[in-house]
Amino acid sequence: MGEDLTRIVECAYQMFKKYRLNGRLDVCTCPSCVSEESYRALLSTSLRNIPLGLLLQYQHSARLVPPNVEEFKYFLPRYLDVIAEGECPSEFGYDIALVRLGEARGQVAWPDEEVALVDRYFLTVLTERLTTAVYPIELGEALCMIAVGGHSMEGITEYCLSHNSTLARTQISAFLCDSSAKLLSKRHFGDSFWRNAPQAMETFIAELLGRQTADYLERAALEDDDPACAQLASFAYEFVDGWMISDSGLSEAD
Repeated sequence: MGEDLTRIVECAYQMFKKYRLNGRLDVCTCPSCVSEESYRALLSTSLRNIPLGLLLQYQHSARLVPPNVEEFKYFLPRYLDVIAEGECPSEFGYDIALVRLGEARGQVAWPDEEVALVDRYFLTVLTERLTTAVYPIELGEALCMIAVGGHSMEGITEYCLSHNSTLARTQISAFLCDSSAKLLSKRHFGDSFWRNAPQAMETFIAELLGRQTADYLERAALEDDDPACAQLASFAYEFVDGWMISDSGLSEAD
C-alpha cells in the first residue's frame, strides 16, 4: 500500500482501539459458519494478526441486520488493513467487502472523526487505483465498494475527473465502456452488489453521465498522446454524449 494509505490504516487502529469484544461475538456458530475453534481464535488473536481466512469467517457469519455496530468497529481497522494490502475480506469480491460498514453506518450516527477517517480512506483507495498501473482492485470494484460501504457518492465523479494522467483517463474510459451496455439496457449498473446502495448508485450515475465527464473525455480524446487512450476516451465520450441527448429527450417527454 502507498504511504498515505499506510498512515490512514495506522490511524484507524488507534482511533478504533477503544472498542472491545467483551468476551463474545454476535455470529452464527453453526458448523458451516464459525466453528468453536474459530470463535475462540477471533476473541483471542490480536486484531492486527487476525489472518484473512479467519476474517472471512467473521465476514460471512456475523449478524448483518441489524448489525452489532461496536463489534464491527472493533474489526474495521483489520478490514481496512487487509484491503490496503491487496487482499479481499469477502469471498464475493471487493464490491461487497464492506457491506457491513454500510449497514453499521446506517444504523447509528458515528462520531465525526470516525466518518472523516473512513471517507479519507475511500478517497485514498480511489487515488491509488487511478495512479497505479498494477493494483489489485479494479476501478468499478472500488467505486461499488465505496458506495456499499456507506460513503456519499456525491462529488465522487468530480474527484475521479481531477486525475488527468493517461492512466487515469484510460481507467475511467474503460469503466464507462464496460458499463455502457448495462446502463443503456437497465438505466443502472445491473450489478446485484450496487443494488445494496440504490440511492448512492442513482446519485453517482446522474453525476457520472453528465457534462463534466463528457468534457473530460473529449479533452482526453483530442489531447492525449497515447493513441489507445485517445481512442478509448473517444468511445466513452460518444456513449456519455449519447446518454445526455437521450436523457434530455426523456426529460422533455415527461
